[in-house]
Amino acid sequence: MEYTWCPIFGQGGSSFTEILNAQQIGDLDLDFNLHLSWFPDSDPQKFLSNQKQVKVKSLLASAGIKDINTVASDGCVIYVKFHYGTSAAPCPTGDNCVPNMSVVRLDKNPPGFKMRRSNYYRGNGTVASQSREMRDVSRVFGIRVIAQVSGRGETFSLTMAMLQIACALAMAQCVYIAADVFTIFLNLKAL
Repeated sequence: MEYTWCPIFGQGGSSFTEILNAQQIGDLDLDFNLHLSWFPDSDPQKFLSNQKQVKVKSLLASAGIKDINTVASDGCVIYVKFHYGTSAAPCPTGDNCVPNMSVVRLDKNPPGFKMRRSNYYRGNGTVASQSREMRDVSRVFGIRVIAQVSGRGETFSLTMAMLQIACALAMAQCVYIAADVFTIFLNLKAL
């Protein structure tokens, strides 16, 4: 719920627009600090860490946006996924794992990214402004980047191998019990 405070009669408001230069935005570098931990034998505090630096204009080009001026007025929402390894070639260790980047534009209907924030406050305490209730409304248009890191790694774990062998040996006894019950069932049915 958002409260609406109407200004007092005669009290005017002001508005201003600040538009950043599209060329300057395109030349900005975004730093992605990627941290991922999935190897069972490694220290839990040790993460697979990479730092990737991407220019905004190349990120937009990967999302299919040819001209940055098309998103300068409305903005856009971009989903960036960094993926370590694939099912065909998983990462064997964290040292030789390089992330692949895929980019998708999420805002299709309606295009753009818009956000509205309101800041409510009262006057500064003087007699004239003490009862004045004021509101600043910010309508923000921009580029929103949502990033995710995932990966696929395979490594040999002695602990997991011992667990699987122990489960297999325990299940071997269940097979004998199931065979005995089935044999007894067939014998009772034959009588």
